Amino acid sequence: MKSKYSLLIFILMVFVISCSPTMKNQTTKFEGNLKKIENLIRKYPSFKTLLTELYMDATEIFEESKKANSSRDKVFKVVEANSLIINNSFFKALYAYELFVRRVENKRNVLRIRESLKYRNNIQKAMAITRDKLYEASDLIENANPHNDREAMNKIDKACEILLYAESVLEDTKKMLDEEEDESTD
Repeated sequence: MKSKYSLLIFILMVFVISCSPTMKNQTTKFEGNLKKIENLIRKYPSFKTLLTELYMDATEIFEESKKANSSRDKVFKVVEANSLIINNSFFKALYAYELFVRRVENKRNVLRIRESLKYRNNIQKAMAITRDKLYEASDLIENANPHNDREAMNKIDKACEILLYAESVLEDTKKMLDEEEDESTD
């Protein structure tokens, strides 16, 4: 009986130790997060000021980790720097915006390859609308120049709303095509 508990305790200890953050894995995550910010700065120069501010704040916390006395405190400072980045609502919103763009582009590509004589005009109209909405959202993001996180979030939210509309146009058109295919197979 004791050996069962000993084995269970040993397994739990190994699990806890292996799951706890280490300086190496947290530093790797931090460097990856900084690269994400750098990529966002290149892609969205109108958000450069806010992204640079996030970059500098996180780097400052990371540098504090080097001054910490214990290895535990060092790791916690790096975890704090990572958390500052990944929990930043503005940072997450820009990634959500990119996800919306990719989803709309993927759905446009799927719709583009569908053939339908009956709904050809509908497909062309949907493609034109979504192309215009992609440009509109992109233009809004490119010319945002927000002064704070709230302004940035408002611009990004507006761009995502535009893309949501574009996505709904594509979904409606796809549904129409699917119904046509169902009718033709009956």
